[in-house]
Amino acid sequence: MKKSVVFPAAFLFLACVAAHTQSLGEFAKEEQKRREEIPIDRTTTLIIEPKLMSATATGEKRLIEEDDEIYDNPQRVAAKPHFDRAKLFIYQGNLDAAIKENTEAIRLDPDYASAYLNRGVTYIEKGDYSSGIADYNQAIRINPDFAIAYYNRGNALSNKSVYDQAIADYTQAIRLNPNDADAYFGRGLAYEKKRDYDQAIADYTQAIRINPRYVAPYVNRARAYHNGKNDYDRAIADNNQAIRLDPDFEIPYLNRGIAYHRKGDYDQAIADYTQAIRIYSAFAEAYIKRGNAYENKKDYDLAIMDYETVLLIDSNNVSAKKNLANARRLKERQPGYK
Repeated sequence: MKKSVVFPAAFLFLACVAAHTQSLGEFAKEEQKRREEIPIDRTTTLIIEPKLMSATATGEKRLIEEDDEIYDNPQRVAAKPHFDRAKLFIYQGNLDAAIKENTEAIRLDPDYASAYLNRGVTYIEKGDYSSGIADYNQAIRINPDFAIAYYNRGNALSNKSVYDQAIADYTQAIRLNPNDADAYFGRGLAYEKKRDYDQAIADYTQAIRINPRYVAPYVNRARAYHNGKNDYDRAIADNNQAIRLDPDFEIPYLNRGIAYHRKGDYDQAIADYTQAIRIYSAFAEAYIKRGNAYENKKDYDLAIMDYETVLLIDSNNVSAKKNLANARRLKERQPGYK
């Protein structure tokens, strides 16, 4: 999660003033040194994405589990066994077979909205967003009040960065089902990606009101407070709640550590990064952030160890390579270094 360092206009003005009082060469050397003392990987919190329509674990509820449509026509009666077999294949992870069965259900009953929805779910799982969205479109054409189809299409559009259309779909899902915490969460994320932090916070808050034990909105509301408002105390409070609800979830530890990092409490930040690593030992982002905090404390040996660990996890990690080189240069400048 590398974030480039941007120098504000006020700093550029001060740089011009400084250049009048010292040679350009001296100023350039001091500026280079100042930049090198900033850990390269800046503190940026992680975000939780809305679950795509996984046929396993938490995404199950966005499939149509039991088709409640009318069975008083021979087309639906003939299609229903294929629809049911498709669901079984989805749960087994056999996506191609699921698509084949739902396609047969649709052939037998072209107005089978639930079969279109579940086939769309399966296409999205395979990464075929165009086909998935096309199936959600068809499900909505058949049943304009199909709340789950709007929600699923909103997720797919959001993941394709088509945020305005995603927001419209989430809004329609909410209109049809005002107690859908997931739809508020998804819309909040779309607003957050548009950097409309006030709307994002409002939607995450509504998701929490509907379901106070829903961890994801606490994590993402914390991020919105952090990145959008620079309100690190509220960010810490929301991450605290996420941790209380799910003590084995590594992301709120990382994000809380980043908030403490921004407040200059490096020891507490290191403690949180360490806990995130205990939960997920290959968490490269946490190692990099902890290395940054060690650099801030001028503990370059520990910083170097963390960056080297990241390269054991991912030998191509550019951020770790840059931070490692930076930490080694700074260590070599320490008094008494040999």
